[in-house]
Amino acid sequence: MRNQNRPFYMCSENGVACFFLWVDALAKTLMNELQEEHEEWLRMLPRTAVAVARAPEEEMEGEAHTNRELVVELRMLKEKVW
Repeated sequence: MRNQNRPFYMCSENGVACFFLWVDALAKTLMNELQEEHEEWLRMLPRTAVAVARAPEEEMEGEAHTNRELVVELRMLKEKVW
């Protein structure tokens, strides 16, 4: 397994939260690989999914402001679930 998937194994207190950390890390890894290797495929994905994957690494501008707000709302929702 890659290092990005390691949070699943490092967490032992709350299996559900650890599983979601692992899924989140896996999703970000897959999106980054997709972006690097298949840039043209990104146009076929929902814009919000792409924004969530890119948000921590890149500063979004212009029309991406709405996506940034959605990312914040998704993170707040994730915190409430955990």
